Amino acid sequence: MKRIMTRLFFAAVVAFVLSAGCEKKEAINTRQAKLVGAQNLQLKQEIQELKAQLETRKNTYQKELLKQKKVVNDLKNQNEDLRAKFNTEFGDEINDMMVSMASSFGEQNKQLREENEQLKKQIEELKNK
Repeated sequence: MKRIMTRLFFAAVVAFVLSAGCEKKEAINTRQAKLVGAQNLQLKQEIQELKAQLETRKNTYQKELLKQKKVVNDLKNQNEDLRAKFNTEFGDEINDMMVSMASSFGEQNKQLREENEQLKKQIEELKNK
């Protein structure tokens, strides 16, 4: 009878230990699941915040880009206006100056050629003497 009681006692202890171990595992799994769930919620919230920041930066970038495009267009228009003004105000003067310079250079070139020919003749005469 002592044997039976001892065996029953050991069987009860083993059953208790096994059942207690299962409960702990279930409790651990439940805690881990809660932690993972909390982390998922936190990560989803961070993703939403980052999306909001991205959208804000995107809007800011687009506004700045539009401002810079407007500045570029304004500068192009100013450049075109200045070119037109320059051509109308100074175009005739520049053309007249270019014509006079070209004719002046042409005359100087002609004079230098004549002088060059005279010097060549003088050199030939000096060589022949």
